[in-house]
Amino acid sequence: MFSIAVVGVVSLPAQAATEAETGVYPFDYATNQVLYYEPCGPPSKSPTALGNVYVLGDDITNAAKASITSSLKNSGYTSVEVNGIGGQTVADAPAKLDAAKDKLKDVQAIIIQLGTYGGADEGSIGKVADKLKELSPKASYYWVDTYASNNPVPYAGAAGFAKTNLAIRDTASEKGYKLMSWAQAVDTSLDPTDQAQMAKTADPKDMINETATPGTPVIPSASGMTRLGNLMASSTTNLSSSTQQGVSGNAGTSGTATNPAQADVTKNEPSIEQKIAKTFIVGFDVGGGPAQPLAMIDKYKLGGLFMTGQGAGTVFNKQFFDQAREKSLGSFIATADEEGGVVDRYDIGTPAAADLGNAPNDEVTAAGEQIGKALSENGVYVDLAPVVDLGARDPGNHLNGGRAFGTDAARTKAKARAFTEGLNKGGITGVYKHFPGIGSVSGNSDQAAVSTTYDPNGPAASVFKDLPTGTVVMLSNAYISNQGNIPAPNNKTLIDSLKTDLNYQDVVMTDDLTALTHYNGKSLEQTIVDSFNSGVDTPLFKFTDEGQLGRIISAVKQGVPADRINDAYNKALELANRKGFFEDSKSNSCCPDSGGGSLAGNNNAAKAFNYLVGKKLTPEQAAGVVGNMILESGVAPQRLQSTPLATKTPADQAEGNSNGWGIVQWTPAGKMITPTKKSGKNANQLATQLDFLWAQLTDPKSPSPETGAGEDLKKQTSSDGATQSFHDKYERSAHSESVPQRQTYAKAVLEASKGKPLPKEIEASISTDDGGGSPSTTTTSSSSDATADCSQGASTGEYKDPFRDLTQSEDVSKRVDGGIDQGNSTDKGKPVYAIGPAKITGVWPDTGSSGWPGVPGSYIKYEFTAGSLKGKSVYITEDCIPRVKEGDTVDANKEICTYTYADSWLELGFAEGGGKQSGSGYVSWSDYNAGGGGSYASSSGLYMDKFIKKLGGKGGQIQGPTSTKPVPADWPKF
Repeated sequence: MFSIAVVGVVSLPAQAATEAETGVYPFDYATNQVLYYEPCGPPSKSPTALGNVYVLGDDITNAAKASITSSLKNSGYTSVEVNGIGGQTVADAPAKLDAAKDKLKDVQAIIIQLGTYGGADEGSIGKVADKLKELSPKASYYWVDTYASNNPVPYAGAAGFAKTNLAIRDTASEKGYKLMSWAQAVDTSLDPTDQAQMAKTADPKDMINETATPGTPVIPSASGMTRLGNLMASSTTNLSSSTQQGVSGNAGTSGTATNPAQADVTKNEPSIEQKIAKTFIVGFDVGGGPAQPLAMIDKYKLGGLFMTGQGAGTVFNKQFFDQAREKSLGSFIATADEEGGVVDRYDIGTPAAADLGNAPNDEVTAAGEQIGKALSENGVYVDLAPVVDLGARDPGNHLNGGRAFGTDAARTKAKARAFTEGLNKGGITGVYKHFPGIGSVSGNSDQAAVSTTYDPNGPAASVFKDLPTGTVVMLSNAYISNQGNIPAPNNKTLIDSLKTDLNYQDVVMTDDLTALTHYNGKSLEQTIVDSFNSGVDTPLFKFTDEGQLGRIISAVKQGVPADRINDAYNKALELANRKGFFEDSKSNSCCPDSGGGSLAGNNNAAKAFNYLVGKKLTPEQAAGVVGNMILESGVAPQRLQSTPLATKTPADQAEGNSNGWGIVQWTPAGKMITPTKKSGKNANQLATQLDFLWAQLTDPKSPSPETGAGEDLKKQTSSDGATQSFHDKYERSAHSESVPQRQTYAKAVLEASKGKPLPKEIEASISTDDGGGSPSTTTTSSSSDATADCSQGASTGEYKDPFRDLTQSEDVSKRVDGGIDQGNSTDKGKPVYAIGPAKITGVWPDTGSSGWPGVPGSYIKYEFTAGSLKGKSVYITEDCIPRVKEGDTVDANKEICTYTYADSWLELGFAEGGGKQSGSGYVSWSDYNAGGGGSYASSSGLYMDKFIKKLGGKGGQIQGPTSTKPVPADWPKF
């Protein structure tokens, strides 16, 4: 059996980079330090859990007691006490707290839910704060504003209660409470600081019991009880405050609201003026030199900088940005417009987007990586690119300088993702611009008012939907003619649609708002205020004079609710702290460089489990991951695929091997080993491999990111679900029959964490060598036979759907025959990828003849070098122009040909023969020709169809007779 090791808190220098998985660390302004979470086992002073929480309230609290208790316990608190008494007021609270003083000695959080409906004033809540400091000085304390409405129909006292409530709220904030708003938690359109609005509010989202008698105490409805419990849990534990609705005040400094024991951080919270300034990205010209920008950054603690002019490296270089970060309290959003082509601040010289739009994806990625590395060397970590507007249909549009990838939405999205992937490899965050798309406007939005329409289901908007994790969106300055002709930065309806219809939850950035003020009839101050109130997080504007900054800060302070400022501040601070994973981990790695010495557990499964629980995965989620590890490798860091558990293959020997290696069998081995070596870390160690895996799951800028797998994993509530999720989304093996065995391992791990011994046969399959000890001598249950999981690890070497950029809808997925046919006229010019790690064994160009390979087209054959199909070959032929040559090594991210749709569609199938013609090209067991050809669904075609569907593709359509011939026994079963 083994136990859970819970994380604690240590201090590191503020300039130390932070790991992406924890978001924004709480920042101590007194000591200039970030509070950092140790993920590799129990540090000193680690608690056994979040600790104890005490809730004091009235009728509402009492009615929702069960929901509150359940939510807080499920969030990790050891003990929860809820004291809800009918008729209790804030004035009663000091005496109640005195009576409970023995219980308050050891609590980490105290929640006060009193005062909303009379019986007290703002002075009372201050007295409660004084009593809390006396009885429990180390606890965090919260005030819950439960004002929603006074009953189903607001009665005469509503306006008075709203006024008193606002006064209490303001005093609570001043006294150091973290604030929660029940109403705003379920209806984000409400402003709890707007007295008139709240006095009129009638029960948002059915929060109270509609059958209550007017004038009687407010009692939550069933759904209202659930929401109240969830609000308390999310506000006091480890959910990012930038994603919590209804949480404000001092809680906003936490970023990821953390262990409640850290309440003393709030005494060093920045002022509201500093928070506002930290959201500003201010424009300075290269020609003005560094002195003035540094002076303004130092005085106002500005959040970031954008630049105008060329030759930026002479002024805005690493030395400058190092100083900027120091003067701005350790964090700074350094940005540059580096699109390539004519927009080239640092004279890097990469091609324009229009040229990259016709290039293979790997060339686009290479251009992005070149830019990313050059910017990183200059201290810039946010690139205001790529442009994803769809072409430039008007001669006056300023995108005509080659700034757009093209007019096709799907192709633009593919190229933008490839470009952003390159930026990420260089340690840079990309910014998609200019939402909602200005490819069709007439004129230049920097110089004159331009208008466009918005359709959340249209092609221009589709490019912004479901963006890669960590990508930022920049708004255009265009007026939206079908939404009241309101410009995008001041258009709350538009920004809300970006977040809901297009699934975007990251930073919302503006284009230069100074340009907008030239023709919108508003001052810059009012334009920025309106942008914040519409949902913008980081406004961009050009610097004019020092007085300008003071005026804007004052206007925002007066015109924007504190909750909205806190939310924008948290998002801006998080963006300022994004960097490449390995740069961060070198200066900040929590794990020792000696075999994972601080990992707790008596075997590697226990150590991995404790590590993942320490990262805030639930025990069920952590067990699901470890169950997969046991089957993959026995959790042996130096295990090479198809070798016994006792056999160690060090990283230096494994690096060039095409097989899987390590705890999750990264394939090929170099996918994990090479970047780890470059970072100066030891790839042989369990601790290092866990760090690498966690970065893949949570950090879009890590090598081979798998953030989609991480997000799906965190949705799972059972060990079976977590096991299935990690297998399907991360491991992606071709053998679903292995999942039940993985789930058995996961359940055993979960039970072991509760004290039950591991079954001997499972324990014998787990390594105890974490990189510094002696290896076990037993063999894992994983094998290398044809039906075993063949370890397609989470890397660019995994098998993927080669047609993932094609339409693949029912009406265009073509027939199953000797292979499967794919393609449609709308897919012309799109990339087709290799399925997985392979070597190109032949490329035969079109000869102009009929039949294979099509006109124009070619026949490409490659042999898999890793995975369950290692040694097997496939062909792709007909309408696809080669992007590879014989002898090339490829993986699943390599574009091997570009679809032309010149004659018909393209075909993918399994191959054996050396030629390009159908008679010799198919595998020997194919019965396509024997079945009569044409629409006959052959054994080999059906096999490929199943394989592509297993990889998430659409496959083909059965349009004729179907083969019943079995697949040979030495081929993997899907």
